[in-house]
Amino acid sequence: MTKLYDYLRGTKRLEITGAQPERVLNALAGRGIEFWDCAPGSFSVRFTVAAADAGEAEALAGKCMCEAKTLSDAGGKKLRRAAKRRRALLVCLCLIAAALCWSSLYVWDIEVVGNRTVSTGRILRALEENRVAEGTFWPGISSEMIEAGVMPEIPEIGWMTVNVRSSKAVVKIVERVPKPELLDRSAPTNVVAAKTGIIEKMSVLQGSAAAEPGSAVLEGETLISGAMESISGQVRIVHAQGAVQARTLYSLTSVCPAAEAAKTEKGRARSRFALIIGRNRINFYSGSRKAHTDCDKIIRKYTLAVPGAFTLPVTVVKETFVPYKTTASRVSAAERMKAALMDELKSRLAPGGEILTGTFSQSSTGGLETVTLRAECRENIAGIVPMPQSEIDEIRNANLNAEKENANDRTDH
Repeated sequence: MTKLYDYLRGTKRLEITGAQPERVLNALAGRGIEFWDCAPGSFSVRFTVAAADAGEAEALAGKCMCEAKTLSDAGGKKLRRAAKRRRALLVCLCLIAAALCWSSLYVWDIEVVGNRTVSTGRILRALEENRVAEGTFWPGISSEMIEAGVMPEIPEIGWMTVNVRSSKAVVKIVERVPKPELLDRSAPTNVVAAKTGIIEKMSVLQGSAAAEPGSAVLEGETLISGAMESISGQVRIVHAQGAVQARTLYSLTSVCPAAEAAKTEKGRARSRFALIIGRNRINFYSGSRKAHTDCDKIIRKYTLAVPGAFTLPVTVVKETFVPYKTTASRVSAAERMKAALMDELKSRLAPGGEILTGTFSQSSTGGLETVTLRAECRENIAGIVPMPQSEIDEIRNANLNAEKENANDRTDH
């Protein structure tokens, strides 16, 4: 835009020659005359000034005992003289400028940013239902009204706003942070084995230990019970807590074909074009519903726009079809499968877990390549689960029976 403004008002490229040409630049700065694109030489300097300031710049050069020479001039009077001779071109330019001004009042491009879990398509559909789509008159858009209409439809959005600039609407989304699940510290629970393993160390914070270090436990087996004896001799029901460090064994297998199909280009690529004006598409080809098999389809879209200035509702679409043929080639994907198995193992470990040993074995039979990972790990296998209601009832009944027996003993004595 700056270059266009300079071209319309006219510019001149001057060369100042003398013993001290830099004095001219200081004089121009002192007078407040704008100059740019300086190119200093041994005893000369070149710069560009506005055509209206060229005469004063030449006068200052003379006062500084330097010689000024005009190298070139552009725009300004020359442009106006050319426009007078080509009035039809001038009328066309005015019509184009009017079309750009009219087009800039409508939204022709919508960009959604900030969404991670909510899909862009879902947000665009909600916006369209609230009258925000391509071709919308943007001065009539109210961020508050859009927010009030879209957010009830998409409860995952915590905050949103719509900013329009140069026919482009940028929808900024901030998603809600899910409420963390609060743990009821008073609820009766047991600590069970989340995985099968051999216990190395136990740390019981609350409850009574139901297993010992060195013993092997199966998944789901109780490690720390929420039933613990009190000083009075009765059984209390508590929220069992603790950590159980154990050695666990993993065996993970990955299988893939020993040969895969590789693509190679076959023949010439063919292109076809279409034009999208607003919401209407004009195809410059026939047979648009014809299926193109054994071809890679590459779509490129070119929107008529100047970034940061304006956007027109005109898009040129180029579709390129590249034919290919497939050939079977034997590949070894063992290294990729090993890396994938190791990543899968790390994802299955409990937080803070470590891999002690890991060995790979691979085989190739029946056109399939198999890689197996066997690993020994150390991790916390403690998992808190609610205490079954049957167990709670059994403990409470046992306490009631004990109280009755104690009451009977006191009566007998």
